[in-house]
Amino acid sequence: MIIKPARNVLGSIRLPGDKSISHRYAMLGALAEGTTRLSNFSTGADCASTLACLRQLGCQIRLSGSQVEIDGRERLEQPVSSLDCGNSGSTMRMLAGILAGHAFRCEMHGDESLTRRPMARVMMPLREMGAEITKKCASKDELIVVSVLKGSFMFYADLIRCIEADVKSDFLGCSSYGNSTKSSGEVKLTLDLTNGIENKNVLLVEDIIDTGLTMDFLRRTLMARKPKNLWTSALLFKPKAMKADFKPDFVGFEVGNEFVVGYGLDYQGYYRNLPYIAQVTSLN
Repeated sequence: MIIKPARNVLGSIRLPGDKSISHRYAMLGALAEGTTRLSNFSTGADCASTLACLRQLGCQIRLSGSQVEIDGRERLEQPVSSLDCGNSGSTMRMLAGILAGHAFRCEMHGDESLTRRPMARVMMPLREMGAEITKKCASKDELIVVSVLKGSFMFYADLIRCIEADVKSDFLGCSSYGNSTKSSGEVKLTLDLTNGIENKNVLLVEDIIDTGLTMDFLRRTLMARKPKNLWTSALLFKPKAMKADFKPDFVGFEVGNEFVVGYGLDYQGYYRNLPYIAQVTSLN
């Protein structure tokens, strides 16, 4: 096929509504005073999810093809049920920011694809970590992978499935947080190993390394049992909070000094079941 450029272009081209702009103008219209009229609004499913959520938040919306009218409320009202964002990450991200400025509680959810999307960002580094650990265990020796309970259990379950080696599971229980959002520095061993580790390859798996005191204590405790190799890993690492001379061998993410929950991490036993990791800004 040969296409030659035209000397002149005649007629007009009507482009479809831009999805990104449509999301934003719909939300701005919901917060503005009076009625906002939008032309050439995107007719895609993602923008339809935004309009549906805004209706749940009390906005009157009239839709005719690609023409939209939104009666703004300035302050949105608490929905009677969870906001369904469908498959739209833009709807969830931007509405979350808007709703953070409102004084009511609100739950948002999406379809299976959207629900999995945040954890995909966690699973990729886990696969890379699993590959690095596999490389370390190039020999035929078994690897004893030790989960530090309770916070690491979700991370641990996903990580061991990314390690291509003869894995034997074991568990250690310890506590340094109690009911606080900061490590107390006092480490208590609440559950010991069921397997001997002398002359064995051992990987110690923690959810988060804060001050480093817990992992330093556990490392010294296990080294006294004379393993062949002892490696340490953590999903999250807070280098600015460190009080011990310790650095893990494998790290998923470096984070700031914020308190986080979800994906196994808790506050007073709650929020471990969240399918994502979230920063806690207020406990009121």
